[in-house]
Amino acid sequence: MPPEEPSNLLDGDPTPPPTPSDPPADPTPPSDPPADPTPAPADPTPPSDPPADEPAPTPWFQGDQLPEDWREQVAGEDSKTLNMLKRVDGIPTLVKNYIEAQETIRKGASAPAGPPEDPAKLAEWRKEQGIPEEASGYDFKLDDGLVLGDDDREEMQPMLELMHGMNLNNEQANSMVDTFFKMQSAGADRVAGQDRIDQTEGRRLMEQNWGGDYETNINLIRSMITQEFPSDIVDDLIGARLANGKALFNEPGVMAAFAKIARTVNPTAALVPSGHNPMQTLNDKIKEYEGRMKDDPTWHKDAAAQKDYMEMLTAREQLNARHGG
Repeated sequence: MPPEEPSNLLDGDPTPPPTPSDPPADPTPPSDPPADPTPAPADPTPPSDPPADEPAPTPWFQGDQLPEDWREQVAGEDSKTLNMLKRVDGIPTLVKNYIEAQETIRKGASAPAGPPEDPAKLAEWRKEQGIPEEASGYDFKLDDGLVLGDDDREEMQPMLELMHGMNLNNEQANSMVDTFFKMQSAGADRVAGQDRIDQTEGRRLMEQNWGGDYETNINLIRSMITQEFPSDIVDDLIGARLANGKALFNEPGVMAAFAKIARTVNPTAALVPSGHNPMQTLNDKIKEYEGRMKDDPTWHKDAAAQKDYMEMLTAREQLNARHGG
């Protein structure tokens, strides 16, 4: 007989094993367990009373009833919040304002509230924002220890009024005034620097044109200005500027014209010492030079003396013309 093939998963369902039969029922019913003759010991701890319900805290907001100090309770120690809540007439308005603010923020259009139109509310609003009641109330603490005097404030009053009308607080106004003076100082420094450049260049040109007469012509111009112009405008004239901003007496053309005028007004100023009789002094000096022309063989080599002699002749002619001589 061939051997049996082993069972494997390729086989069909295996034959279930036989189910054992139930054992026969016990005809005798089970008896109750014997009772324990020893009683259980009593619990010495008396039973505790059930815990009483804790009273619920009384809410500060019940329906439409609000305590009078609800704003103080909400704000706590924050005075700024309290001031803002005092402008709200109740919870409904507060909720409405909150919702509107949230909507504005979500739309990306959040912006500080502008000043109220009511004058009474405007005064309160300005106080909260650090804005003085009047333009004169700004308290400036400027950089570099600069202090505004009464004259400065009077001169700047239009600017102060403008800043107050724009509702700038004290810090903002202080920054603007500080910047204003710094710009003024920077502008003055630029002008002074350009003046030094113009002065150096002007002197170079005038020394080139006037040669050895430079100092003489400068003194002539100064003397003429102080003698011929009213004393109360001398400083204004010397400090005057042309339309292009250049100092008047840093312009070579102006200097040349004033030197010519000075020599015309007082032809002996550069030739005769102050306090002497101009005509007598000129005549004496001319006579001295003419004597040298006859007797001094070095005369024709003395260029300075010859130049001085010609200037004295011109000055004498001009004096005679002025006096009708």
